[in-house]
Amino acid sequence: MFKKIISYFKKKRNHQKRAAKFTELINILKGTDPEKDNLKEFYKTSILQKNKENIPKFSAIHFSERIILLPQCLRNIDQCKAKEIGILYECQHCGACKIDWIIQKAKNLGYKGIYLLKGGSVISKIIEEVHPKALIGVACFYEGLIGITECEKHGIIVQFVPLTKDGCVNTDLNLDVLKNSMNLIK
Repeated sequence: MFKKIISYFKKKRNHQKRAAKFTELINILKGTDPEKDNLKEFYKTSILQKNKENIPKFSAIHFSERIILLPQCLRNIDQCKAKEIGILYECQHCGACKIDWIIQKAKNLGYKGIYLLKGGSVISKIIEEVHPKALIGVACFYEGLIGITECEKHGIIVQFVPLTKDGCVNTDLNLDVLKNSMNLIK
């Protein structure tokens, strides 16, 4: 059901139009009235259910076959020294945000890669280049649901970590939740 939604989004660039159309499509699929339902709660419930279902498969995949996708909005925009490199940002380990800690933790565990994304539209390109078996995605619930759906098309097992503060700039996440996901292993 979400495959049609994702293909529609690939054709649209305008985020507001995309969000409005996604909301409309979800409501049609759910048979609900947008005035009565909380879509964020729907996103959250769907994602948490996927996380729970994916834990056994995810934990069976070695760190060296996993990647982590981080949104650029985690950067402290006023102090960040990250460099733009193509479709990504490259952390310069300035310590202005949590990204440096995440990168160091992932490297110590032996993760295949950590990517600081300019936007969600680059996920498919990274997947096609890197061929991970699993990934951890950090994002708002809206982008997370889209990302999970995209990854499922490629047979990639996902654990999603939601932002605790969203808004597309200077966002935040709970590092304990991320650590728990990063450390999952049989």
